[in-house]
Amino acid sequence: MPNRPRLLLEYDDRLNRVWLTWCKGTEQQRGPKVTEALGVAAKNGALLCQLAVGEAFPPASTPGEPPHRRTGEGQRSIRHGSQRSTSQGWVDSNMGDFDYMAHHDQHGRPWLLDTLTAHRTRLQRDVQAQLGV
Repeated sequence: MPNRPRLLLEYDDRLNRVWLTWCKGTEQQRGPKVTEALGVAAKNGALLCQLAVGEAFPPASTPGEPPHRRTGEGQRSIRHGSQRSTSQGWVDSNMGDFDYMAHHDQHGRPWLLDTLTAHRTRLQRDVQAQLGV
């Protein structure tokens, strides 16, 4: 169905931010209720990203190897919000170079967009529940 509402996720390279937009067909939906619903979805998306970053850490380093850091900085860096002027929600990280989390040598840690894309159905349900759709 082309007119079925859906959640659009777009990554902004300049801001290192994932924008959440609610669309019906090809038309973006706007308004305070949509912005509020996307804010809730952004909050839930940020929590999902924090959980993904907090997955089991690789085993302790072997003798002679630099120690693996377990600071929680990656989880604390993930932020969320909504923008009234454009009726969009967003999720980002305030770490300048968050790429290391995605390319860990033990196992890949999901990047923000990958995590949100994997949970798109859940986030879409959050928006629909807020909007009563």
